[in-house]
Amino acid sequence: MSGPRFVYGQTASIHDKYKIGAQLGQPGQYGVAKEAICIANKRHYAVKVISKARFQRVTDRQRHFDMMKQEIDIMKSLKHDHIIELIEVFEDPLDLYLVMEVCNGGELFDRIQQRGSFSEKDAAYVLRQIVSAIEYMHSHKIAHLDLKPDNFLFKSKDDDSKLKVIDFGMAASVQSRKHLTRLCGTPYYIAPEVIERHYNEACDMWSIGVVMFVMLFGFPPFWVDPAQYGKQADDAIFRLIKKGFTPKTKAGFGPFFPSSINVSESAKDLIAKLLVTDVAERLTASEALEHPWLQGQTASSEPIAEHVLKSMGAFHKGNKFQAAILGTMTDQLPKEEIEQLKTLFKTLDTNNDGVLTVNELHSCLSQMPNEELKNIVGSIDIDGDGSINYDELLKAAVHRKIAAKEERLWRVFQKIDLNHDGTITVDELKNALGSEAGDKTSKELLEEADLNHDGVVDYSEFLKMFDKQIDELNVH
Repeated sequence: MSGPRFVYGQTASIHDKYKIGAQLGQPGQYGVAKEAICIANKRHYAVKVISKARFQRVTDRQRHFDMMKQEIDIMKSLKHDHIIELIEVFEDPLDLYLVMEVCNGGELFDRIQQRGSFSEKDAAYVLRQIVSAIEYMHSHKIAHLDLKPDNFLFKSKDDDSKLKVIDFGMAASVQSRKHLTRLCGTPYYIAPEVIERHYNEACDMWSIGVVMFVMLFGFPPFWVDPAQYGKQADDAIFRLIKKGFTPKTKAGFGPFFPSSINVSESAKDLIAKLLVTDVAERLTASEALEHPWLQGQTASSEPIAEHVLKSMGAFHKGNKFQAAILGTMTDQLPKEEIEQLKTLFKTLDTNNDGVLTVNELHSCLSQMPNEELKNIVGSIDIDGDGSINYDELLKAAVHRKIAAKEERLWRVFQKIDLNHDGTITVDELKNALGSEAGDKTSKELLEEADLNHDGVVDYSEFLKMFDKQIDELNVH
């Protein structure tokens, strides 16, 4: 069965114009990115391949179709030096192909970690590019709605590479005097008015304020300990955000300026004017670009303290390494439990589209006789798409059964460490991940976990990838 059409009038096959190559990074919620080489001019691009099967769900098919169509339309309309460019779109009966400029310079925070030395002037230079892109979007009545470090990529590995804003899956058109009501974004970076579901493009400036705070202080202003709050962590973050930011310098760590970290008064002034709960008082993108700190006039040239950079790295180290390792650990689940999960998934996936919606998951909880399975499904962190696939269900089970126990993690570490020298190398990681992981992906994943940059991952570093707490700073 063919899926819905997105590119009306587009009949050419992508394979007539591009040679599709290796996978770029790990698969995302919305598809997989691959290398694409233009047959005519040999130029390199990235192509995002999205299965149309995900739009076949009966309950929310139209909403997902509309969101994807809106993302494409928005990206087509944006032409700016610091916004990733959508070159063209293809589709066939099974898949949608978004051909984009390739950005292989890495994510913002990863690049900062690799440099080792980073100053306020460097931060101002980077943030000026981001704010410039957002000013352009806002002038065209478009809000990004998911600004966070993961969505800023460098075009190349060159020192003077341009930074690009990416991922417009949440972006929306904002009409004059109208407000958006959909809860979206990433918890730490969400503005208070988004939580209240009455907002406009100004919420992007709050998110930029949070990004700036993390860059200079090493942790988010509304940080909570996930070990303390568990599944209620997002609610705890939202409560802090709604209380607001206090632009005062105090001892300790929280939604204020910590006195133990040296940051210029000009930088604090800009952050304070961005993290304003009253939208009318918050700086616009145009106003922020006029701020002396963002122009580089008052930003300090002194390197940001090493412990701040380490803390930022610890906070940003998402779950890429963890997710990859969890994917290799499913064989450690009891066979009967895997069979139960398979049966459960097939039973709920009534239209055989390979994904389950939130409603389908919740409706099954009360019917589960197996308490452990019920806990696994109930603990799954549903993302903005509101659905999970079978691999995510398996990983949730693995995390609950194995990753929560250190002795089990030790056994997994030993299994990957083929020569038993107490460290994991790129080759050993590649061997563990299997044929889908190329040299580049394995190297990137290992670099994420290699906190001391010695080229290998020891057991203490391995453990930290399964612990979301920020160890470098005692944040409470």
